[in-house]
Amino acid sequence: VIQGAMVTEANNDLGIQAALGNGSLQYVLLCIPPGTSGGWIAYAYINSYLSVYNNRWCEYPSGLMHEIGHNLGLAHSGDGGNSYGDQSGMMGYSYNQDEGPAMCFNGAKSYQLGWFPTYSQEVESDNPFFWNGDLVGFVDKDSMVGCAQGDSNCDKLIFRLKPQSGDNEYYVQFNRKLGFNSGTKEGGNQVMVVSRGRGTGYSASLIQAKLNADNQYTISSFGVHGSLTITVQSITLNSSGKSWADVTIEYGTVSPVNPTTAPVEPTSAPVEPTSAPV
Repeated sequence: VIQGAMVTEANNDLGIQAALGNGSLQYVLLCIPPGTSGGWIAYAYINSYLSVYNNRWCEYPSGLMHEIGHNLGLAHSGDGGNSYGDQSGMMGYSYNQDEGPAMCFNGAKSYQLGWFPTYSQEVESDNPFFWNGDLVGFVDKDSMVGCAQGDSNCDKLIFRLKPQSGDNEYYVQFNRKLGFNSGTKEGGNQVMVVSRGRGTGYSASLIQAKLNADNQYTISSFGVHGSLTITVQSITLNSSGKSWADVTIEYGTVSPVNPTTAPVEPTSAPVEPTSAPV
């Protein structure tokens, strides 16, 4: 009742429906005064413009980001049997803090939003795959080494792993705990592996692994070439302004590229006669 009355008044006074229609307004947040029944925090409409907050939850950034995440089409981020249990990012729990915590969305959510396409890579099950390189956190994107022509082992932010069968796919990221992600409450400075339903629509994600140096995670029966293995060789923090995880992702056996035949050295030029013929 209160929500409906507030939307009606906002439309009458501010013309929000017209603003939504012409694109000058994208999202509407309703802050419900104290005194409503129940211990609710907030809720939002999926792929829509409206989110609603109970009393002071309108002041807490994590609650705002979580609900607007739903407006953007994001589902919850869980861990085990807890659908809110992924505390590495904003689609898990919300916190009654008015100055934080500073966190991102996880790799699956960031990929779904279309962020960092230049620094993301998909791995299909059709062909063998091998990559070894630096997996960099979102906060260190500006320190990344880009791909030179013909170089596939340049720095990455997100891997999307798509098995041949099953309901899920997997995402790999380095959860660097710094800057706008300094408040992450789980998996800080670790390589995170999460799963979610196939595609990039609305689907909950679940933590599968949090990897330190010398840790490994295997996706069994990834495809016709067997299992896929994610290995973290090392994690380096704050070296010359860059932090990264040295990661290898291997699926099947990648055939080496045969070198081209070495060029044949030219024979010596013929010796000119020293004098003109008689």
